Amino acid sequence: MIESLSDYESILESDDLTVRRKAATETAIPEVWLEILVRRPELAEVVAFNKHLPNSILDLLIENSSPQVRSAIAMKRDVDRRVTDGAGTANRAARIFLKMIRPNICSWIE
Repeated sequence: MIESLSDYESILESDDLTVRRKAATETAIPEVWLEILVRRPELAEVVAFNKHLPNSILDLLIENSSPQVRSAIAMKRDVDRRVTDGAGTANRAARIFLKMIRPNICSWIE
């Protein structure tokens, strides 16, 4: 399980391909994913490829301004229909939190 941003960064920076693959398979609580997205928004596309993202994080990512991030989410086989349609309502608390902390970077949040 990914416990923090530093855990995730360690996985991504590993020289071992087996370890780097964990970025797409390890689980994390929603607060850890939010920490990663807030502090390292450039990792949104990498996060989007994780197979175990909670719906609240999927909702945030599907509304990301990057077409690559939205595409990665839309390609998920098990993604909820509301996410692929782009009509989902993201976890309101998560949206407010992101916008408060990173107003310039998270301008895509309503």
